[in-house]
Amino acid sequence: MKTDNKANKPLEEWSMKDLLDFYNRLVPDKPATPKTFATRGKLADRVNHILATSPEIIAQMAAEEEWYQAEQAKATEQHIEQCLEVIEDVPPTPKKPTVRDIAERLILDPAGFPYKVIVDMVNTEIECNITVGCVSWYANKLRKAGVDVPARIKSAKPLSEG
Repeated sequence: MKTDNKANKPLEEWSMKDLLDFYNRLVPDKPATPKTFATRGKLADRVNHILATSPEIIAQMAAEEEWYQAEQAKATEQHIEQCLEVIEDVPPTPKKPTVRDIAERLILDPAGFPYKVIVDMVNTEIECNITVGCVSWYANKLRKAGVDVPARIKSAKPLSEG
């Protein structure tokens, strides 16, 4: 009972498709189809017979397998080198500031800008449409995280007539 090094199981346990592929590699001038052999057992017997009577085929297949594995390893090494060159050539893209980055920076500014001023500054810097509620949410989130948020400057209220 012969076995193939890759499969490590007897030929009788191989599927019909695998046996046909192996047989066609052994006998390339007489390709077989599923209808060529009546049963998988007969195909396995034929493959065993070829392997037993033709040691030069085994040696040739072993040489082809070694060559294939060497080529595959070489191709893999070349692919890895090419990928590393591509990765090294790509400069890192600078990160664009987010609404959160700008809002938190302005909230933590010691000047204590009013929320309305922070909203205007963020909207002009990023061209977005945030609200005072958004800025106050970020400030509240910072306070909950234990960050000391500076007090806001109170905007002057107009004097009421009367």
